[in-house]
Amino acid sequence: TFDAEGEVVEHTPLPEWWHGESATRLEAVLEAERSRTAQTPPIYSAIKLGGRAAHRRVRAGEHVELEPRQVAVRSLTLMGCDADTASLSLEVQKGYYVRSLANDIGVALGVPAHLCGLRRTASGCFDVADAVALDTLSGDHIIAAADAAKRALGSSVVTDDGARLARQGATLSSGSFSEVSDHAGPTAWLDASGGLVAIGHRAAGLADPGSEPRYLVLRGFGG
Repeated sequence: TFDAEGEVVEHTPLPEWWHGESATRLEAVLEAERSRTAQTPPIYSAIKLGGRAAHRRVRAGEHVELEPRQVAVRSLTLMGCDADTASLSLEVQKGYYVRSLANDIGVALGVPAHLCGLRRTASGCFDVADAVALDTLSGDHIIAAADAAKRALGSSVVTDDGARLARQGATLSSGSFSEVSDHAGPTAWLDASGGLVAIGHRAAGLADPGSEPRYLVLRGFGG
C-alpha cells in the first residue's frame, strides 16, 4: 500500500551510507522529483476502474495496473533525516500521491521505503490556520457556502433578473451582472445581498468574435 498500514513485503537494513550521506543522496533524488510531470498512483487507491475502486479490485484478488497521471510538483524540500526516516515538505498539484513519492524515493535509493506519516497543511486557499479540533467543533466554526466560494473562486454579482435566470440554469449575458470578476475559471455568482446564486464561468467558443460574452451556470443554488 506504500504506507505503514499495509502488509510488509520487504525488509532490509539501511545501507551504511544512510548514516553519513542520506541528505546528499536524497537531495539528488528529490531534484529529479521536482521536475516530475507524470506519476503512477498506488494500486491501493480510490481511482475507479470500470466503476470500482482500484483498492477493492486488488483486495478481491484481481490484477490491477494503473496508468501514469499528469502531476506537478511546485515545491519539495528535505526538512531532515533521522535513524530511518526522512521528513519532507511539499506543495503539489491535485492528484499527486505522496505514498507513491515515498515508494519512488526508495526505488531510486535502492532500499524499500514507505510513507510513515502525512499531514496536510493546506488545500487550495484553506490552510491549517483555518482548522478546528474536532472536539471543539461547533456551528460557529462553519464557513457559509457564499464565503467559502468567494474565497476559493472569486465572485461576481448578478442583478435580480440575473439571479432568477441563473437559478433556472439559463445562459447569462453581461447585462445580467452588476459586477463581473476577471477570474479566468469558475466564479461564485452572488446576489445583491451576498447570497450564493450559482457557480458559473464565461463561455468559450459560443459567440462570434466581438460579440457579447455569455456566462454559463455550472451549478445553481436555490433561494
